[in-house]
Amino acid sequence: MTGEHHYSFTMGTRLAPVVALVLLACGPARHAPASPAGTGASDDQQEAPRKSISPYAAVAFLEAEMAIASGDAEAAIASLAMALTSEPDEPLIKVRLAEAYMAKGDASKAAGIAQEVLDKEPGFDAALVVMGDILAAGGRFEDAYAYYRRAIEAEPSSTEAYSRLVDLYTKAGDPAAALDVAAQLVEADPLDEEMLLTAADLCLVLGRTEEAFAFMSRYIEAMAVEPMTADRHAAMLELAGEMLSAGETQRSVFLYHTYLGMFPGSVEATAGLVEALAATGDSIAARALLDSMPDAQPDAPASQKLLKADLYLLTGAPSRTLDELNAAFSDLSPTLPGSVKLVWITALAGTMRFDEAVSALTLFEASEDSSRIQAASTVAAALINVWRFEEAWKLLASSGADLALHLESLGLRLALRMMIMRRDDPAFTGKVRLALNASPAGRLVLAEADFWGSSEPDAAALMDALAEIRGEGPGEDVLVDAWALEAVCVIEGLCMAKPTRVLSLTTKIAEARPGDPRLPGLRGMFYLSSGNTVRARVSLEEANSVAPLDPMVKVWLAALVAEVDAERAAALLEAAVMLAPPTYVLHAALEASAAPSG
Repeated sequence: MTGEHHYSFTMGTRLAPVVALVLLACGPARHAPASPAGTGASDDQQEAPRKSISPYAAVAFLEAEMAIASGDAEAAIASLAMALTSEPDEPLIKVRLAEAYMAKGDASKAAGIAQEVLDKEPGFDAALVVMGDILAAGGRFEDAYAYYRRAIEAEPSSTEAYSRLVDLYTKAGDPAAALDVAAQLVEADPLDEEMLLTAADLCLVLGRTEEAFAFMSRYIEAMAVEPMTADRHAAMLELAGEMLSAGETQRSVFLYHTYLGMFPGSVEATAGLVEALAATGDSIAARALLDSMPDAQPDAPASQKLLKADLYLLTGAPSRTLDELNAAFSDLSPTLPGSVKLVWITALAGTMRFDEAVSALTLFEASEDSSRIQAASTVAAALINVWRFEEAWKLLASSGADLALHLESLGLRLALRMMIMRRDDPAFTGKVRLALNASPAGRLVLAEADFWGSSEPDAAALMDALAEIRGEGPGEDVLVDAWALEAVCVIEGLCMAKPTRVLSLTTKIAEARPGDPRLPGLRGMFYLSSGNTVRARVSLEEANSVAPLDPMVKVWLAALVAEVDAERAAALLEAAVMLAPPTYVLHAALEASAAPSG
């Protein structure tokens, strides 16, 4: 939402000068330009209201606006020059002429015209903004900041100057400074919907989700004042999705509910709410809402027909996914889009129909290789999770793809980690180790498996291994895995770092891989170790729903619920022991029980 500023001006980017000229053409101006910044001039000392401009100049100016709207800078310059023959001292026309020269690419000419205005009226905010634009385009950002600040001092309600500052700080990689400026504007104009959304977006970038939600709530209030436009529709849904990606699932639910209250029946918002409810762990409510969604029409695109099936898979109901797919597409065939085949095979694996899933991998076309690899990785992970190790490894070896491509699947990486930790056959495990050692992603899997599988985890050795892997310049997936592993080590007190390091790491993960299923678990463990049992319970329940095969989540959740539900705690620990070696579970249990209120 904090989009880049482009120097190709269109009709509507500066309505104030257009309106001002029309008023001037119709009669005496009702206000004078602001006094020069810092002069302290009183009202009676300011220059007298400007005389009316000629209708000829006003018409020429509007012709220039239409030329700019069509992208014809040359025609705009010609029209503005004609306007100046009638009104040679009108600063608004000169400012627009400077902008037209900027659109043409003649920054030197533009700067000369803008400076001419400022020589006569140093506090003319529109000219100050244009000078800032010229300097920013030339890479002189510090000077640009100064001109935008002068424009705000001269005219505190200059939305253009505030917006330019926000954009410039954002592009300079300083979202905190950009947020400060955005906050100043929304304090001055609480109904500026665009800046409220920008402020919310910047808060998300900074990981300040509480403030993002506050700005979004104000945005919703502002919408009640003005009619809801298509842009506002999209912006509200976008922020709801960003909240979900950032792990703020409850707020995402609120935003989707609010949107559906204003626009009942929105398929996009309903689908988003289903996903948000599933992320909170409320699969029952998610499925109930999903049941109420209308089916796609028979002639609808495949993507629309796939929507409900995919959402049922997300809510943990693969059998319902298969029902939807069979109803929409009749049977699994080579002619279906790769995305449909992928969901279908994933659902088959989820219902443990492995033979059918493996057989269906042959249905992918050569152009759908990435979907085929993803499907094979998903089936292999499902096989590992039910202890069918040899079958999983055989599938990966026979897929015709490099193992590194399969390791792009987070689910498979986690499954392989568990397989190595639990496997007692040295020959088989040695073969797997040899293959994994050939890539950074595989070596990270081995490092993590060896660390957690040890009776005495060596955090220093693990940190050395992570540093070595990072030094190889691995892909983003490997970096995110390394951040997640480091976060767990900090939470459990296994490496020397401040607890705030966890928040820094989870923010990095959320930015690099929105919706990573480990995020709720990491946050939950952090909250529990910090003594915030309420937020810990919410996050860990969510984590247990989105990452049901993570033994550490089960251990920490068991520690949290033990006092109030001993039977459930025992069941969670039993499930954890099935997923990881007892020494790992014991170590995690001791750490979790040592946490405040654990």
